[in-house]
Amino acid sequence: MNAFRIKALVISMSAVMAGLPPASAGAKSLRLPVTRDTWFSNVGAEADANLGGSSKLKLKSNQEMSLIDIDPAPLRGRVVEKATLHLKLAAEPRLLRVTVGTFGAEWVEGTSPSYAPQPGSSSHLWKRGPDVPWTIPGSDLCGVILGQGGTTWKNADATPPDADGWQTVAVGPSIVAARVAGVSHGFLLFDDTGSEWARKGERFEVHHMPNRFVDSRDSNRARAPYLTVDLGPEDHAPPAAPGDLSSETGTLPAGEALASWSTPRDVGPAGTAGFFVRVEGREVPRYLIPTPAAAGARVTMHLRDLNLAAGAEVAFAVRAVDGAGNLGPEMTARVRLSDRTARPLPGSVPRRFDLDGPAPLPKLGAAEVAVIDELDKVQPVTGEMVPAPPDGAGYLSVNHLWSARAKQVRLHAARNEFVAFQVLVRGP
Repeated sequence: MNAFRIKALVISMSAVMAGLPPASAGAKSLRLPVTRDTWFSNVGAEADANLGGSSKLKLKSNQEMSLIDIDPAPLRGRVVEKATLHLKLAAEPRLLRVTVGTFGAEWVEGTSPSYAPQPGSSSHLWKRGPDVPWTIPGSDLCGVILGQGGTTWKNADATPPDADGWQTVAVGPSIVAARVAGVSHGFLLFDDTGSEWARKGERFEVHHMPNRFVDSRDSNRARAPYLTVDLGPEDHAPPAAPGDLSSETGTLPAGEALASWSTPRDVGPAGTAGFFVRVEGREVPRYLIPTPAAAGARVTMHLRDLNLAAGAEVAFAVRAVDGAGNLGPEMTARVRLSDRTARPLPGSVPRRFDLDGPAPLPKLGAAEVAVIDELDKVQPVTGEMVPAPPDGAGYLSVNHLWSARAKQVRLHAARNEFVAFQVLVRGP
C-alpha cells in the first residue's frame, strides 16, 4: 500500500470516528479550533462576573451557559453542509441534549478564571462591564440568544463519551452559515436537559440542575473544543436586493416605525442567511434586525432605540447576505417616523405608602393583621416569610399594597385586569 493510499485511509477512518458521512465529490471537511470562549451565570452576584479565562465551560440548564467562537474565514465562499461540535467532558455528569444557537451581539471574552467582575469584559448583565448593556438599558444576555434579538437555534442529543471523554453534538448548518454571513457573533451552548430523575426500585432520586463541565480552550490545545465542518459546492453569487419595502407608524411612540420588506432569492445555493441595515448611514444593532423568511416572504423590523427625531423622514438601507458570506446589493428608501405624542394619563399620582413609615399592625382580637403580595409565601407553622423580605418585619407594616398606619389597601390595575392580595393573620 503506497503512502498516498495510507493517507487516504487515515482521513477516511478519521471521518468515520468523528461521526461524519463519507465526503461527496468536491466536498471539503475542515477542523476549526475555538478561538475564544467564556461562560455566563445569572445567579446572584455571579451575573456580573466574567469567566473568559476559566479552564472549563459550564452548562447548567437556564442558570449557566457557554459561548464559543471560531474564525469563519475558511468557510466563506462555500455551502455549509454539515457541522459537528466536539467537546471533552471535564467532569460527570455527561452532556445529554444540547442547544447550539446563534448570538446576536459582539462580546468580549475576558480573562477572569473564576466568578469576578472584570471591567471591559462580558458577563450575563453586561455586553462590556460595568455599564454597556447587551441591548437597551436594563437588558441582559437573554436579549441576544434563543430566538431573541434576531437569533436562531437548534438542539441535538450529544453522543456518549468515548474512551477519552470526547462527546459530539450535531450543529445545524444554518447556525454555522449565520456565523459565516456575519449575522451571528458566535455559538451559544445551552443544556436542554436540566434536572434528572433516576428510579431506584420504588424510590426516585432527583439530581437538581447538575453542573455539566467541558474543557475550554484555556485548558490546553489537546482538550480544547473544536468544530468539524463539511463544505459543499462553491458559492460566490450574492443574493438579490430585498424588495417591496413599506413602512407604517400606527400607534407607535414618536421616533419609531415598522419597516418591512420581502426576503430576496439567493442566486447561489447557500441561501439567504440574514440582513444588514443602515439608518441615516449608521449600522443598526443586530438585535433589531429580523431573521430572513422564505424567498419572497416578508419580514418586519421595529425601528426603535435609535434616538431618531419624531416625525422625521430617514434614509433606510437594507441588504441581504447569504450563508457563504456573499453580500447582495442595497435597497434604499425613505421611512417616515411616528410623530405621535401620548396623552397624559388622567388622575393624579397617589402618595407612596412607603413614605408613611412602619406602624403597629392593626388587631383582630388578639391577632395581628397584615396585607402582603399574592406571590409572597409564609411558612404556616413558624410564620416566617420565604424568602425573608429585605426590610424585615417592616414589610408587613408598609409595602407596595398596604399601609398599617392608614389601614388601607391600594391596588393598581389596567381595565379588565385581575389583581389580588393576601391577608396575613398572625397570632391566636
